[in-house]
Amino acid sequence: MSNLPSDRASSLTVAARAAVVVLGAVVVWGLVSVVAGALFGDGYSVPGHVFRAAAVFVLVGLLLVALLRWDGSRAADHGLLPSRSSSTRAALGAVAYALPCVIAGAVLVALGLAWFEIDGGAGAVLVQAAIVLLLVLAYEAIPEELIFRGLLYSVLRRRLRPWVTVVVQAACFCLFGLVIGAAQEAERLLLFAVFSLALGTIRALTGSVYATIGFHAAFQVITQTINGPQWNAVTLVDPELWMRDVALFLTPLLLGPVVVWLVTRRRSRERRPTS
Repeated sequence: MSNLPSDRASSLTVAARAAVVVLGAVVVWGLVSVVAGALFGDGYSVPGHVFRAAAVFVLVGLLLVALLRWDGSRAADHGLLPSRSSSTRAALGAVAYALPCVIAGAVLVALGLAWFEIDGGAGAVLVQAAIVLLLVLAYEAIPEELIFRGLLYSVLRRRLRPWVTVVVQAACFCLFGLVIGAAQEAERLLLFAVFSLALGTIRALTGSVYATIGFHAAFQVITQTINGPQWNAVTLVDPELWMRDVALFLTPLLLGPVVVWLVTRRRSRERRPTS
């Protein structure tokens, strides 16, 4: 791809190469799922989760190297390599999810619509959250973002406008979730769609895949820690699913990109020279 100028790269070529990226992701997650199922069974287990995370992290790294060599491009050409601003972008993404989530959650708790029960104290919560963070970064946030909002987004942007790129990468992410079995129910597929649209918008606003890594990581850590059945330091009591639907999903996924837009707009104004 990079050996051709952007204005000469055909739409067909871009579409074919984007399809290869998505197919590679499907093969990696599908293969890991099959092997993990054979070794650890179909149910959840911590060793199985650790295996999946480590295997996906390594295989996605190898996949990206192979795709870049086949493409004739470099990781830096697609914004995959970290820079001095990457940590700041990642923090912005994390805050963009966490801030609306915490505010909405606090309102629901104040109204008595949901509440938390903590077993083992704050220390147990922090330990479990740290474990979840490591697993999330290895299994979901880093590999999925580098592929879909990193390489795939960059490939699509060669021929498509930013908003079209956001929609197409979201469609590809939904297809990925559908094929690997993570988004086969209508509710899950809708979550994948809104989630990937929010991430694509953040990618377009910031120009950085590290902002989407931060957002993705914050989403997974908070939802899994307080709502994941396998982690018991925090028990969410949510009879009508207000916390799950409003605080964890709807509010931050809709308002997260708005937070990013406000911050990036303010920074651009501060950098603008005054006459």
